[in-house]
Amino acid sequence: MSWSFADLPDWLRMKIQMEYETEALAWLMGKDIRQGKATDAELAGVLYCANLTSPIEHDAGEIYLFVCNNLLRERNQAVPQDIQVTTLTRDQERKTEEYRRIIYTRRGKAETPLSKALKEVFGTTKRPKKYVEEPCSTPSSNSWMETLFQKSIQTNLPL
Repeated sequence: MSWSFADLPDWLRMKIQMEYETEALAWLMGKDIRQGKATDAELAGVLYCANLTSPIEHDAGEIYLFVCNNLLRERNQAVPQDIQVTTLTRDQERKTEEYRRIIYTRRGKAETPLSKALKEVFGTTKRPKKYVEEPCSTPSSNSWMETLFQKSIQTNLPL
């Protein structure tokens, strides 16, 4: 069984969607706000699906808990004491950055229906020179987020 964007909790799916919209609008203004890295929400979503597919290694589990703890604190939700992870080791921090770069690179530039419409109306602006990715194809249906997320979770992360 494969897991996808639709299987994520609603709040996480909406957060990722909002982040993609923000990123796409920033691209239109010539700014790279992600600097070649996936966000906490994207990382949590990918690790969530990876964890449902097969067991993940200890470090990946700690990274998942750390990122989820941060996201839940943003939402002012209590995190049970027994699963609180407040710090990562240096090796886990390095792996986290590696995961973020892999996810960002594989998913490509966030191109949303809104950003495409704005580009058509106002024309193309300068894109940032650093970390430029080719846009991924956007299907005609409403599942444009599904395509981006599927690219993210098919990263073959060393979990």
